[in-house]
Amino acid sequence: MGQFKVSTFGKWESQRKQLVQDLLADKQLGELNEKQVDDVLLNDVNSAMVTAAFAYIKEEKQKSTSIPMRELTISSYRVSLNVMLNSLAHSLKLSPTLLAPHVEKFRHDAEQSLPEIIDDMMQIGAISVNTKAKAMDELYGNDFKTKFPQLAQQLPFEDSELIKLAREKIEAFFLTHDFGKNETLMRSHLVYITEIAAQMMPASDFVKQFQEQTGQSMEEYKAAHKMQVKNEEKILSAVTPFWKTPQPETKTESSSNIYQP
Repeated sequence: MGQFKVSTFGKWESQRKQLVQDLLADKQLGELNEKQVDDVLLNDVNSAMVTAAFAYIKEEKQKSTSIPMRELTISSYRVSLNVMLNSLAHSLKLSPTLLAPHVEKFRHDAEQSLPEIIDDMMQIGAISVNTKAKAMDELYGNDFKTKFPQLAQQLPFEDSELIKLAREKIEAFFLTHDFGKNETLMRSHLVYITEIAAQMMPASDFVKQFQEQTGQSMEEYKAAHKMQVKNEEKILSAVTPFWKTPQPETKTESSSNIYQP
């Protein structure tokens, strides 16, 4: 999926900052400096975590569409934590054995925070899922899911336009919602997901798969659907069906029960 450089770990930023201090204080790790550790965590390590989490979600979605979103989300967080040690060790060129106690502490603290933040995460997750589903129908057509079920499962992770629309909806939600004691943490997480969303690009294998199955690129498919919708609207506006012909108003006793826009 490429690199995902961020300025914060979002929901786990306080734990990340503590990890940095723990690493700097460990004399066995040699001459580390704060900028070096920050750069590694916010770039290479974060990229590995995001890639692992998205890969897990896509794989599970392909296996079953009925897995509860809460369970899927928590599991994806744990998958991302699992790749952290090897990524950090590789980037810092240090032994995983030396880093393990510090990463394990980070993992423990991160998992301990989940019960306090998961409800808020599920709220913004639901906004993302619902926005992408509605936008997919509008951009690709209501029949896309039945014509290309495998592509439809992956599109929410691959189409930059769907990701952008979901991000905008989440940003609008943040403007009016009060997260209570989690307010600062969630504001940090908004920065995180905004930065991630801005860097999301469709995977080359998905682009190829889409082209092979539909005969068009994503942009070509959306443009063709948009044109089809416009043509259908023109036809509808040019024809006045007999049931739309204005009729003299007939008052009845039950007219008060008719829906009034």
